[in-house]
Amino acid sequence: RKRAEEDLKLSEQKHRDIITYAPLGIFQSTKDGSFTMVNLKLVEILGYNSIDELMRMNLAKDVYYDPDERSRLIEKYDTVGSVDKAEIRWKKKDGEK
Repeated sequence: RKRAEEDLKLSEQKHRDIITYAPLGIFQSTKDGSFTMVNLKLVEILGYNSIDELMRMNLAKDVYYDPDERSRLIEKYDTVGSVDKAEIRWKKKDGEK
C-alpha cells in the first residue's frame, strides 16, 4: 500500500510538471466558463500578469472573442461527446485577437 501511495505521488508530480513546463497554454474550465486550472504559458500567451489574475476571468465572457463560439463548442461536445480540430478565436487581456 505504501509503495502504491509513493507511485501515485510520483505520477501526480510528473503530470503537474508536464502542465507547468509545457511550451503551450493548458487550461481546464467548467461549462459556465470558470477556469479550474491554467498554466503559466497560457497566462503569458494571453498577456495576463499572473495565474491568479487569469483564474478570475471567465473563459466564456472574457477570453472567447465571440462568446457564441463557446456555446457552439459546448453544444457539439454535448451532442457528440468530443470535439476534434476546433479552431477558436480568443482575445488577449488587451483585447487583441
